[in-house]
Amino acid sequence: MGRKTFDQAHCLALEISSAVKYEEAKLLFEYACKAVANSTILEIGAHFGFSTVILAHVGLQVVTIDPLIPGQYKDPCHPGVCDIYEKDAMGLRKNLKPYSNVYWIRDKRELVNSAEIEAVGFVFIDAVHAYPNPLEDFLHFGENYLPGSYQAWHDYGTFDGVSRSVNELVAKGQIEKVTQCKSMVITRLKNG
Repeated sequence: MGRKTFDQAHCLALEISSAVKYEEAKLLFEYACKAVANSTILEIGAHFGFSTVILAHVGLQVVTIDPLIPGQYKDPCHPGVCDIYEKDAMGLRKNLKPYSNVYWIRDKRELVNSAEIEAVGFVFIDAVHAYPNPLEDFLHFGENYLPGSYQAWHDYGTFDGVSRSVNELVAKGQIEKVTQCKSMVITRLKNG
């Protein structure tokens, strides 16, 4: 699939339910477009696939990881709101069907062999928000990130677990903050 403009991508994703706001989606798309040619975009947490569809239009391979297993997903930051039902998985499958460049791994991040994911040029983390989950989402695929790659983190400044994870990585010198729009923060690996 070739690259589209953000407006084209957003128009195609608009009917999909998401907490990601327009300005945040635009920032997500802009920095995903900075990923190295032939690299992989990694998304951890897809739910219905709004952000996945946005990322699919960057024109690179997108690997999205979300188990969407009924009764097994509990995020203490979203009690009762994020219970997963089989209809959620069916909705994601339907929303991703038109995109041959998207590969959905329906498993928990910690059960995914990082060797399956190659040359990550951009990662979007928006799964379980409770600490240390966002931090572990980032670290689990650390060996796969290309030097200087970007990361997008949703709900930064909104959920303590996300903010704490990002701030800890910044304090350790592993990443640096690049920009922020609403609750979407973009960071970059400091090794590049």
